[in-house]
Amino acid sequence: GKDSVICRLDDYLRVKLLFASLSALGDLYLRTGDVEEALGAYDEALDLLRCIPTTHEVQEDTAQTLYALGSIYISNKQDLDLATKFIEEALDIRFQIGQPETHPRVLDALVKMGLIHEKRSQFEDALECFERVLLIRSDNLDEDHVDVAKSL
Repeated sequence: GKDSVICRLDDYLRVKLLFASLSALGDLYLRTGDVEEALGAYDEALDLLRCIPTTHEVQEDTAQTLYALGSIYISNKQDLDLATKFIEEALDIRFQIGQPETHPRVLDALVKMGLIHEKRSQFEDALECFERVLLIRSDNLDEDHVDVAKSL
């Protein structure tokens, strides 16, 4: 009844607050160079999100956490298989929730995929990713916009 709905809502809000705290801790650990602690915080945050009902907001948070994990595995851990897994899963979620290719976070993930291909010496695939991002940005932004310049 009504009490169980309130209980579920209370649990949901508690988990969202814990997620926000863990995500902020992960960000802080990463900025201070403590990669292992950052990974632990992001992993725990992701586990929490998987325990609550899926909403658009939860999917957005999940995609962003997966992106953060993928970024760490690209730059700090040099584990390109895990990086690929996390970035691809983040992209899948973003497309599932209706974010278009033009969304800045989708474009950021596509750039990460290009970096993964580059690190694997898959230069044609990397070039394809980077050119795709440049095309999308140049089609949707003024040519003197900073994001178009970053894509060059």
